[in-house]
Amino acid sequence: MTQQTHTKQKQTGVASFLSKPLVKVIGLAVFIVLIIVAVTVVLSGQNSDASANGSAYLYPISTQNVLDMCAFDDGLAVVGNHSVFYVDDGGNTIDILSHDYAQPVLRAAGRYTLLFDRGGTRLQIARSAKLRREIEFEAAVTSADICPAGAYAYVLNADLKNFQSHLFIFSANDDKLFEWGSSSDYITQLFLNSKGNRLIAVCFGVDSTSHYSRVLSFDINKQDPVLDIPFQDETVFGAYFLSSGKIAVYSDKGLYLLDESGNGPEQIRSFESDVMGHAAGGDSGLCAFSVKRFGNEQNSTVSVFSNNLKKSSDFSFDMPVTALDVYGSKTAVVMGQKAAVLSRTKIIGTVNLKESCIRCILKNNRLYTLTPGGVRCDGISGKTTLD
Repeated sequence: MTQQTHTKQKQTGVASFLSKPLVKVIGLAVFIVLIIVAVTVVLSGQNSDASANGSAYLYPISTQNVLDMCAFDDGLAVVGNHSVFYVDDGGNTIDILSHDYAQPVLRAAGRYTLLFDRGGTRLQIARSAKLRREIEFEAAVTSADICPAGAYAYVLNADLKNFQSHLFIFSANDDKLFEWGSSSDYITQLFLNSKGNRLIAVCFGVDSTSHYSRVLSFDINKQDPVLDIPFQDETVFGAYFLSSGKIAVYSDKGLYLLDESGNGPEQIRSFESDVMGHAAGGDSGLCAFSVKRFGNEQNSTVSVFSNNLKKSSDFSFDMPVTALDVYGSKTAVVMGQKAAVLSRTKIIGTVNLKESCIRCILKNNRLYTLTPGGVRCDGISGKTTLD
């Protein structure tokens, strides 16, 4: 009660002081300036920083480590070890959502973003950079995904129903659409289609003599997998729904085409045992895969495929590829501080980057790169050779 009385007295004194006309005007002006400065600092992610060579970032982030970046309809989402920064294409802050996840993994589709704590027990979903829900589970989340329609999927590991992996799909309104459990294999990755009614699950398992991967395809209207393809002694890194309705799968041994009618897998490209790769798929059906060798051979081959994987153009570079992205009919390839933009058949532009990047996003004829200091943006020149 004493504290409340003291507070009221202070308010009365301030009100009396501000009743003087000149003081009232000055005080109001100072107050407005302070508010503007405070909001700018809080929402900019320290947007006054610049790179070491004097060139400003589109969106600098110096307050925490940056981990990944995704594109969504309203701009870019950048996940750090304490926050998700939502930025429009011009570098202006839309919002900043905090998190305390130990291993945050970001997914984005349409106007939605999903952040989950791999190995933790929580995930959060935002729409247009506004938090819609945060969900906590009794078991660890191993993978999750979201689609442009807002439907989302996640996998729980070793939950109370004694499944090794327990898969769920929910609508944007949180109605459960599908549920499936595996008693033996770990589901390591999920990929929803654009409508949220089909899903690819990549599983990993070990038998008495070796390891294996399985690629499962689900339809929410059918309880059992539509497709279940084993890959013995292979590690599957990812899969994509193609616009043709088929599925592209890439592993440490090759690139495959799967047909849900049961035909396949058809091996489109074989990889040697000493290579690693990046892959990206776009809504247009264009897919790009790069393969680089381990060891001293610092060369890379990038293959740009049509939507049925039957036709490709191969591009050779004398540097290892560090990031890859597909947008419309174009592919961005980053190699250290150099980047090339490819059509289906030729190099159509190049970019000289200020520093090496963690992730790249090609969008609206601009190349966005995530660096340890934040987000940079470069226009695409008409040069068709790398200097």
